[in-house]
Parts: sequence; structure tokens; C-alpha cells
Amino acid sequence: MKYIVNLTHKTTGKGKVRKVNAETMESAHNTMAKRYPEYEVGRIYADADASVSMLYQIMKEAKREAE
Repeated sequence: MKYIVNLTHKTTGKGKVRKVNAETMESAHNTMAKRYPEYEVGRIYADADASVSMLYQIMKEAKREAE
């Protein structure tokens, strides 16, 4: 199953959103913690309807508006 994971940099506070294939939320957490040791793993939720693509689009639009 695909999961969407929110990550926050431990020192700068910069956020990332990544997707990962995993069996459970716990294994998704462990995978991302190993892959991004400098980031704190935050919210994890199932990507049931390919919402990660929509999320990236929303983030891009918000960034453009902020500039």
C-alpha cells in the first residue's frame, strides 16, 4: 500500500511530503526515518486515491502565490 508521509527538518523546520510503499504505517514510519535521518516523521496516511499528486499541485500553487 502507498502512504503519504509528512517530514519536518529537525533544525530548520523545513517540511517535505513524500510517498512510500509499505505494508503498514509502522513500516512506512521506519522506512522514512532511515531514509531521512535529519527529518522528524510526522503524519502518515494512506494514499488511497492518488492524492499525493493533488497535494503537490496545491503546494506548487501556494508557493507561486507567496512569491
